[in-house]
Amino acid sequence: MEYHQLIENDKLDGDSEVYKIKSSTYEIFSEAEDKPKKISKFLIPLIKNKIILDFGCGTGKFIPQFAPLTKSYLAMDYSKSQLDIARKKAIKYNNVNFIENTKDKIPLESSSVDIIIAVWVVGSIYNLELRKKIIEEFKRVIKEEGSIYIVENNIGGEYKEIVDGNFGNEKTKFKLDWLENNGFKKINSFKTYFEFENLESAKKVFENIWDKEIASKINKKKISHNIVIYENGK
Repeated sequence: MEYHQLIENDKLDGDSEVYKIKSSTYEIFSEAEDKPKKISKFLIPLIKNKIILDFGCGTGKFIPQFAPLTKSYLAMDYSKSQLDIARKKAIKYNNVNFIENTKDKIPLESSSVDIIIAVWVVGSIYNLELRKKIIEEFKRVIKEEGSIYIVENNIGGEYKEIVDGNFGNEKTKFKLDWLENNGFKKINSFKTYFEFENLESAKKVFENIWDKEIASKINKKKISHNIVIYENGK
């Protein structure tokens, strides 16, 4: 299948209306995702006392969990409405700085960051030339001994089946192959889940992001989700 066919139905890319404008909907979706916090539990030992760049921080999902542990927390996104929500989560932390960035530039000095985390971000950049530029920027701002952690959806799980149907595995494989072909290695994978307040909330969020047809596939408030973590090769 051609690349454009794999991405044409995606509603959560960086240029989508949901991401740039419907931030309240995205906030509910984001907070429901990985409800048992398996990503946080994996990353916390790696970020302590470090300078962290949370690239594509969205509504600040990780700020309350990570900011108290880090030397400096740089929360970057190019959606103003997402950052408005994230700022509210950072009020009590004096080490969080927000950056509203352009798409292909990271306004930081070279070799200035210890850890970069990009959670469900890189795979949502569908312009492959732009994606490569972002990876180049990652490599520019990271310290020589630093690490880049990219979290993406993995093959399988109810979430991918609901959203992408028969094309879910093919679409996901393309994204993961791209990372491996561009110098990243898989270091962990796990099964987690979305958990919404109730079934009605789950259906409403999926309908607002996708449509009624997608929402009709949901019959419970908890939805299984497979995740994979990549690190820059060293």
